[in-house]
Amino acid sequence: MGKSNRIKSEKAAQPAKTVSTKTNKKKESSTLYSLLVAAIAVFVVVMVVVTTITSSGLLMRASKAIYSDNYKINGNMLKYMFVTKYEQFMNDYSGYMTYLSLDTTKPLKDQKFGENDDAALLGEFEGTWFDYFMSSAKTEAEQMLIYCEVADEKGITLDKDDKKEIDDAISQIGLLANSYGYTIDAYVTMLYGEGIKVKDIRSTIELSTLAAKCAEEIDAELMDKITDDRIAAKYEDNKQVFNVVDFAAHIITVEYNDVVADVIEGYDGKTELTDEQKATVLKEYEKRIEDAKAKAKVFEAYTTVEEFVNAMYDDTADTSFDELYEKEALADADKLSDADLAEIKAALIEKVIEEVKSGADNATYDTRNENGAYTAYGKTVTENAAKALDSIKENIFDSLVLVKDYYAEGQTKRDESDKFAKWAFEETTKVGDTLSVETGDGADDAEVKNESSYFDVSVYMIKATEYCDKTASKNVSYMSFTSLDSAKAAIESFKNNSIKDKGNFEALAISHAASFNGDLENYREGELSYNGFEAWLYDDETVVGSFTETPLANSTTNATEYAIFFYYEDGEEAWKIDVRNSIFVEDYQAYYETLKNEHSVTAEEKVLNKIDF
Repeated sequence: MGKSNRIKSEKAAQPAKTVSTKTNKKKESSTLYSLLVAAIAVFVVVMVVVTTITSSGLLMRASKAIYSDNYKINGNMLKYMFVTKYEQFMNDYSGYMTYLSLDTTKPLKDQKFGENDDAALLGEFEGTWFDYFMSSAKTEAEQMLIYCEVADEKGITLDKDDKKEIDDAISQIGLLANSYGYTIDAYVTMLYGEGIKVKDIRSTIELSTLAAKCAEEIDAELMDKITDDRIAAKYEDNKQVFNVVDFAAHIITVEYNDVVADVIEGYDGKTELTDEQKATVLKEYEKRIEDAKAKAKVFEAYTTVEEFVNAMYDDTADTSFDELYEKEALADADKLSDADLAEIKAALIEKVIEEVKSGADNATYDTRNENGAYTAYGKTVTENAAKALDSIKENIFDSLVLVKDYYAEGQTKRDESDKFAKWAFEETTKVGDTLSVETGDGADDAEVKNESSYFDVSVYMIKATEYCDKTASKNVSYMSFTSLDSAKAAIESFKNNSIKDKGNFEALAISHAASFNGDLENYREGELSYNGFEAWLYDDETVVGSFTETPLANSTTNATEYAIFFYYEDGEEAWKIDVRNSIFVEDYQAYYETLKNEHSVTAEEKVLNKIDF
């Protein structure tokens, strides 16, 4: 019985006194008021404590989100992993966000995965976007804990070098925090959310480092078991899996939103179109799709690879020029006459294609300025027009480099689920054959409706029919510095060394205190995005024994590093690398299933769902 009720009962049991009713009610009201104030005060104190504990991350830090026999990942650590997954995704798919249903302004738990082209880009998944990222973070956490348990069994621990690397990583966070005027914990909270502290990040990195150290040892053990005999036998039994076909591909695209912008003058991109406007846009959309299909027919008619590839360059450059010139929005005084524009366009396109084919690193500026008089390809132009033309050429150059690297030099493996990759391996398919594959609105003679907001037609030409890819990979050593002078000094030392081999290169990296050094074994084109690296490595003059005689600079948001590369020998042939990797994946999956059965990992879904983002 509560105190106030007990007082009431006791009063009821007492003999009546000559005290007015008004006086009794006032006393009782005063007592209740005092008790109510006390209760509110206690409630406020409790709420302040709860809020403080929540914002400090104590509750989630004390929780067990995912755990094994000897290790655990608490709620804060998992949240850090979750946010890291999300941020990495946003970085990787920044150019595809318009095709995805993910809305960064809304809670992930309120958004269902699969509304737009999510599955086409990312694969099938059931659930919300929160579930999508949590599934990835959860899988990584489970793997970490299993490897940490195996590390204990193998006697693998973090040594002083590992701990120094972790300390350095934390120190780097502190330096960044200081540069922005934050304490390290405030900075971490800002990046990863309420409750996350630097100690949560350290704990996660410690587990991750131990797991990675164990995984590296396991990977090496599995690789050592893959003999040349196993590789040869695997290839002989699965040639249809590992053989390749070379092709060129030209993609012609029509975007519905581009049509809207062109047809509806001054359209703001937000206002709902009227039915009349929609009909007008759809008519133009349909026309452009038919034009794209007609252009594809022209490409299908080419009979030689040279014709096809040259047409790819011409069409890409021609389309790009028109779009870029329009975007320049030159003033009337700067615009070129139709006749001059046509001549300049033809000359510019011819020149830029020649530069790309020759392997030039950058586009040249072809406009001239003599005493304030500007010319371009023999025509007099204004200064603004000259600057615009140079910018246009630079952009077209970059587009054609992509055509050369990715579309003129395509390679595919057999894939029965892909129309082109299946056709390319048919016995009747030969060099010079073409195939068109349509997707989106109006594909394969369907009625044109604005359902996909795009139309694509990809025209493929076979350059080489099915074969075993014996292209040799390349083995490259590298060292990098934060100082340009240090990098130059290391190069001079290597130049003056009479013996230029991998061992001396590594020794120089150590003696010159390189920030990083290591090897790129069995390197194949396209695997590393580092400024100038592949242009150097795949230059005709780069042979075994070559090294970068000037440092290659690569800038990030935080700093610039200066790298030196040394091509010390050829690596394995492409087919052999593919077969070995395939065997490794099979062996790893079997081994990991064994580890999962031996080491139980539990996930507390209630804790996982408390993560807010």
